[in-house]
Amino acid sequence: MNVIKYIQMQKEHHKKKTFKEEYIEFLRNFEIEYNTGHLFEWID
Repeated sequence: MNVIKYIQMQKEHHKKKTFKEEYIEFLRNFEIEYNTGHLFEWID
């Protein structure tokens, strides 16, 4: 997939999963230790 199409699809993609959900899933999938107190200040 080219970069332009990827960017264009972000709005649709995030209707299924929030950035927060996707970010934490990424950390878990790659077994990256994290402390929720040290993550972003999430804007809902």
